[in-house]
Amino acid sequence: MLTKEDLQALSVMMDQKLEPVHTEIKEIKTEIKGIKTKMQSMETDIESMKTEIKGIQTEIKGMQTEIKNIHTEIKGIHTEIEGMQTEIRGMQTEIKGMQTEIKGMQQRITAIELNIENEVGRNINLLVETFLPAAKKYEMEVEKIEVMQTEINVVKGVVKEHSKILQNIS
Repeated sequence: MLTKEDLQALSVMMDQKLEPVHTEIKEIKTEIKGIKTKMQSMETDIESMKTEIKGIQTEIKGMQTEIKNIHTEIKGIHTEIEGMQTEIRGMQTEIKGMQTEIKGMQQRITAIELNIENEVGRNINLLVETFLPAAKKYEMEVEKIEVMQTEINVVKGVVKEHSKILQNIS
């Protein structure tokens, strides 16, 4: 069996042999404490990042809602544009009809202008040639008619007076 001294010697020997292990364990503990400190710092950073990520997620959800609203507006605008295109096509059809009518009217106006120029104008000239001398003759006769009217009025007045006088006599 081992004596107390043997045990102490063994204990010292073990202490000496375990000394490097103890030193390594202390170093490992120090490193672990550093790692724990770094991990705590990282956990704080991670929590901060989580908060930021939640904020970003909220912003993204808001953006998604805005994008959906914009998409809805774009669909509405697209529908309005399609309606306008339909209306424009209808207007184009109406305009083509109007253009056809206008061409017809232009042809008719041209025909009327030619008729006026060729027929009516010539007829007016004939009328002027025929009635202008007669009109001048009537103008000259108007003065005579006015003088006659005046004379007739005088004669009427004289006849009235004479009628009165004759009635008074009779």
